[in-house]
Amino acid sequence: MVQFKPVLQNLEDPPAPKVVNSQRCIRVGGKHNDLSQVGYDGSHLTMFEMLGSWSFNDYWKEEACTMAWKLLTQHYRLDPNRLYVTYFGGCQKSGLPPDLEVREVWLKLGVHPSHILPFGMKDNFWEMGTSGPCGPCTEIHYDYTNRGPDLVNAGTSENIEIWNLVFVQYNRLVSGELQPLNGRHIDTGMGLERLIAVLNNSNSSFDSDLFQPIFEAISKQCNKPAYSGKFDENSELDTAYRILADHIRMITVCLADQVFPDQNHKLKFVLRKAFAIANNKFNAPSGFLKELSNYVIDSLGPTFPVLLNKENNIKLILDFEEDNYNKFMDKSEKSYHHLKTEFPTESEQIDLNEATQFLESLRLLDKQQLGKSLDSALAYKLYESHGMQEQDIVKLCTIRNIQFDLDEFNEYFAKKKELSKLSSAQAQGLRLVLDKSVVKLPGTDDSSKYSYTRIGPEEYEFPHVEGNILQIVSGPNLVDSLKEGEEGIIFLDRTCFYSEAGGQIGDTGVIRTNNGIFEVSNTQLLSGNLVAHMGHLISGIKYNLNILNVNVSLNA
Repeated sequence: MVQFKPVLQNLEDPPAPKVVNSQRCIRVGGKHNDLSQVGYDGSHLTMFEMLGSWSFNDYWKEEACTMAWKLLTQHYRLDPNRLYVTYFGGCQKSGLPPDLEVREVWLKLGVHPSHILPFGMKDNFWEMGTSGPCGPCTEIHYDYTNRGPDLVNAGTSENIEIWNLVFVQYNRLVSGELQPLNGRHIDTGMGLERLIAVLNNSNSSFDSDLFQPIFEAISKQCNKPAYSGKFDENSELDTAYRILADHIRMITVCLADQVFPDQNHKLKFVLRKAFAIANNKFNAPSGFLKELSNYVIDSLGPTFPVLLNKENNIKLILDFEEDNYNKFMDKSEKSYHHLKTEFPTESEQIDLNEATQFLESLRLLDKQQLGKSLDSALAYKLYESHGMQEQDIVKLCTIRNIQFDLDEFNEYFAKKKELSKLSSAQAQGLRLVLDKSVVKLPGTDDSSKYSYTRIGPEEYEFPHVEGNILQIVSGPNLVDSLKEGEEGIIFLDRTCFYSEAGGQIGDTGVIRTNNGIFEVSNTQLLSGNLVAHMGHLISGIKYNLNILNVNVSLNA
């Protein structure tokens, strides 16, 4: 939904009131991370195709549910007795009531009450990230067993979600506050691979012609027994088949979309894992991943021509990365020798691919003389200096039997990510303002950011806004003035600047007074709905803390 965020937030006009699309989605990190489950069940994939249907302030819940139910039960002829629907059961902490409106819609469509189930924020309130458009959702699940509602959202392959209908009616601020959107929008997403599995009367997405040609190529070229589709304790080879086939699809799509391993830790991790499985489980010949990419391009290329257009680039990068992987393994063997010598107990739980990172990380932990927990600052150092990903840090803490708060780390990581975009002086200023023991500022009224007139395809006109300076920050200091050319952060009681949130970049522009012009190069939203205008004084001597006339022109 990222491409439609400006539409959902009423910043741009929609391309049409109703839209459908199919897009490639990758889930290997953050909130939506399926990587650890891939290969061990039939429904999780690192790359899948999402079938979307959208309404931009057009139809609403009844129409969306009716179309979905008719498509599944009448067009695809799925048995209604095997379908369960979930809805948002409310959240007292967030002040959100249960979505009884959509429950009534399902009853009206003839769904039996026992097949309509309420769930909380985790399962039935859809959010892409920490901020941005969001809202309650209703999901449609398919039951392969007829064993009843207990399997819904139980994490079993016997009952899987196939369609999610999201009612986008709120905007989540960075502070956590929910604000109603000016319009009501529908965003539904159905996984193509899961739908195909259901239509094939299979509970595995791998039992389709999206994967079978890849399996056949692996078996033939590596002289291994054919893929048999087993998921039991004796299915190690079949699990390897599934992981390798999934990963080469994800890798090929990433490279076609110009996501490169040297710029993306997660892609690098998946690529090395694919090389390792190809070598260790299948004894694959040199250039094997490059050969497998042909089957992905043949399968997806007609729908997504970018794969056909970038075929040569994909193969060139795979050749380069295979050479890098071989060098990496040479280094890993040396590291693993040191690991067994220095950390004999821990080395039993670490494989060769992880040896270098875990060796350096264990050395660092010993140097720090940790107690019973790993704090977020040190965890971030493991990530930044030693390339340890989220799952690696969790594993490290498990091996050492120390506590690690993953939610706290993700929050710390998000703040570090934001601060890394800033100059050192701006970062110091933000840290100062975020420390409530130093300065307490009220929130900023930024409602004027929605009061604009569109005067061209990429041109907007904003109204004149007047406000008061709440605080000026320069580096690590609270100040009452800025000199010409000096960098700083200005906080106002009112603004028409749009602050960065949910991936949408913040506005740039100028703030004018009678004695100076401040150029804004970055706008950030802090907790408490406080807007930070970051930039430098381009003319004038200083600002004082009295009345400021704000005449803002935006380069949005």
